[in-house]
Order: sequence, then structure tokens, then C-alpha cells
Amino acid sequence: MTDLKSTTKSEKLLEAWLALSGILRNERLVSGFTFREISICHIIYNAPKDTFITPTDITTFTGMLKSQTNKVLNDLIKKDYISKKRNPKDKRQFILTLTETGKKMYEIEHNEVIKLLDTVTSKLTDKRVDSLCKDLYYITDILSKYSKENDNDKNNN
Repeated sequence: MTDLKSTTKSEKLLEAWLALSGILRNERLVSGFTFREISICHIIYNAPKDTFITPTDITTFTGMLKSQTNKVLNDLIKKDYISKKRNPKDKRQFILTLTETGKKMYEIEHNEVIKLLDTVTSKLTDKRVDSLCKDLYYITDILSKYSKENDNDKNNN
């Protein structure tokens, strides 16, 4: 375990976060995709079968700006990983789907990430994995609420 030199809980969390993020970025564990690309493919791949995913959904789920979403979607279209077609029921909307190439590439990358996580989880008890997941979701929820509150404060000023 890394010896954290920080004194506050927030500093300790920041050091741990930076250490984990640094490893993940430096190792380029998801080599065929950028982080945003794999996130978008994950959303589309895991959408319920009767659900259409739109660019607006991607912006909402990822928290990216609309311009960022469009750039990443266009990159994925150029790579032939996703297709973007008009919604037949609402011509104003586009529907995003993974192409066969996109499904294949996503599944390869997903399996590689799962192998990596299997390495981590094999060293942890089930109880510790459950606790870690619960804590990560809790942190995500706190940060999501904080982000929304900050957005509301900015809009009110």
C-alpha cells in the first residue's frame, strides 16, 4: 500500500485517486478506444433492446458538452464503430447503434478490462469488492449532486 503523506481525508482521497488514474492512463488499458469512446459504446451496447439511444442521451449519461459528444460520435462513425440514423418516428432525432465492427471491438476491449479487474478482484474478498463498489457509487452520487448544484448556482448568477 502506498504511504500517503496527506493529512486530511480529502488529500488522502485525492492521492489515491491520482495514483489509480495515473496507472490506468499510463497503461492505456483500453487501447482501441479513448475513455469517452469506450464509455459511449458501453452505453449503447448495454441499452435495453427496446430502447433507442440518442446523442442527447449520450450527453446526459456522460456529462459531456454537446460539442464534445458530437466530436466523439463523429470519430466513432468514421471508425465504423457506430451508426447514426434518423428516428423513423421523430425525424428530429437520431438513433445510435453499434455496427458489427463496433460490437466486436467493444467486446474485445470489454473482455480485456474484465481480465484486468479479475486480477484485482481475485485479491479481494467478496465483502471488500461489494464495499468498494458501494463506496464508489456513493462518491459518484455525491459528486453528481455537487455538480448539479454548481450548475444551478452558475445559472442563477
